[in-house]
Amino acid sequence: MKLDRSHTVSLRMHTLLSQRLDPESLQDWSATILSNIDRMTKTVSGRTHHNSLKRWRELVETGDIDGMKRIMTGLDPLGVQMREMGPFLGLVTPSERQLAINTTRPLPVAA
Repeated sequence: MKLDRSHTVSLRMHTLLSQRLDPESLQDWSATILSNIDRMTKTVSGRTHHNSLKRWRELVETGDIDGMKRIMTGLDPLGVQMREMGPFLGLVTPSERQLAINTTRPLPVAA
């Protein structure tokens, strides 16, 4: 199985953020992440997406940095699924996002 280009870009951006994620950055980012989750919850449909947002909220509110990093960088189906609802809008600069888009090729993923 391979990640398509969109999922690969998402993985790169989440990996970048995971490298910056520590207790201090989580404290700084929490308000933005939780606001994004609230906004996304109102606009998405489907149980899977809602469950992903609920799980992100739990990870942030409990300060589970290791759990967040596993999902942000995981190549397993759960990581791919959860990144589809990644609540990190506003934490990657436009230039970092553009670099991820411009340098991305699909990656193989374990089935």
